Amino acid sequence: MKIKETVLLFMAFVGLSYAEFPIPEKLVVYKDRAFLIGKLTVDLTGKSFFDMNLPLYTDLRQLKVSVNKDCKIGQIKEEDIDSQTKGKIKELKDQIRFLKDQIKTVEKEISILEKVDVNKVGINSLDLFSERYFKKLQEKRTAQQFIAQLEDQIKELRKRAGRHFVVDLSCEGITRPVINITIQPPVKVSQKYTVYGDTANNLVKITNRIFVRQDSGFDLKGIELIYYSYRKTPSISPPQRGFVPFVERKMKGLKKVEKEYVETTSKAYFSVKNIDLQDGKENLITLSSVSYPAEFSVFIDGDRTITPFLKATFKTDRFYPSSYRADFYVDGVYIGSDRFKPLLQNSENSLFFGEDIFINVSKEKIKDFTEKSIFGAKKTTKEWRYQIKNNHKNGIKITVVDKIPVSTSEKTEIKPFSTLKWKKIKSDGTVVWEFFLNPSQEKIFSFGYIITTR
Repeated sequence: MKIKETVLLFMAFVGLSYAEFPIPEKLVVYKDRAFLIGKLTVDLTGKSFFDMNLPLYTDLRQLKVSVNKDCKIGQIKEEDIDSQTKGKIKELKDQIRFLKDQIKTVEKEISILEKVDVNKVGINSLDLFSERYFKKLQEKRTAQQFIAQLEDQIKELRKRAGRHFVVDLSCEGITRPVINITIQPPVKVSQKYTVYGDTANNLVKITNRIFVRQDSGFDLKGIELIYYSYRKTPSISPPQRGFVPFVERKMKGLKKVEKEYVETTSKAYFSVKNIDLQDGKENLITLSSVSYPAEFSVFIDGDRTITPFLKATFKTDRFYPSSYRADFYVDGVYIGSDRFKPLLQNSENSLFFGEDIFINVSKEKIKDFTEKSIFGAKKTTKEWRYQIKNNHKNGIKITVVDKIPVSTSEKTEIKPFSTLKWKKIKSDGTVVWEFFLNPSQEKIFSFGYIITTR
């Protein structure tokens, strides 16, 4: 029998019956793990147990099963998959072994043909030799392809069958209880923000998205996705031992996707309802997109760099967790990607939008000398001059930050000075100036400090 005909005979598929899988209802995602919550309605008429199939990755120690209050679960034990599936897998394995034996036979024929001295055969014989040789090579490749297909079928059968569990269940007066099941599927999630600065309308818009890839083994259709932006830890647990309670889905068919930001007493999360998540594929989901009134200004850290950075200050109506992935735009122009620091709710927050090229800044050291008195005291004077010009068409607020040393000894006195009154000097020596520049206006001021050591 030819290889192709034999494979087609064994690939004749019959329908297989499986124990029921739970119907997925909700996917709860944390940064470090995920919980898939589903339900299973069983018929206990005349029996005190039910069968259920769960995905291959299911860990019985992590499995959570709950049921009506008038029902009690006595035991959960794993059993072999159904005999029909086992039989089909055995058939496919037998076919793989048969094909491998066929390949060995074909390889022997190929080896013999390769040893033929083509110089000793005629033209007609050479044509027959080539035809037979390449035919055997093709037979080998065909068999290898069919083996790969059969192995994929075995994987698919095992995936569809999953792990078979028998649950011992006793109920008082209930014949069709609803079983709520929570498993931990392989899910990867990463968060990304897109931040838009609109200086014309004084707005900051923050779009919050997540990338979700779920490998549960099946497509999740019409489920509710709940996303927590932090890691799941034992010390901070959501209700019901860390699992969101089951809520029966009353809709039929797929409705419009609903998004909601939810705050409870101790946590906040995003809920996206009626969403489809394909198995083994990455999904991009927009959780929210909100604009906030903002004040734009220019920030100059002269102690580290004289580069002027555009800064937006604003308040938000929710907490935004940090993320390593954020794209920044200002007035519709992409300026780059950077880490997104957390934004606190109802607090003054700030974000930077890169260099402001319409602000010219220069800083020059104009004095640095030390003199000693006849009594042994030493006095060092250091002074710098700032020159800042606004080339914007509109006026803008400027914040300049610099640093003076802090005395660590009673014998050392440090006295700062400035031709422009500073707003404040912090305990760590940080000096802050704030002023407003109109279009084409320039601000020149000097500052420094005197260190006296006795």
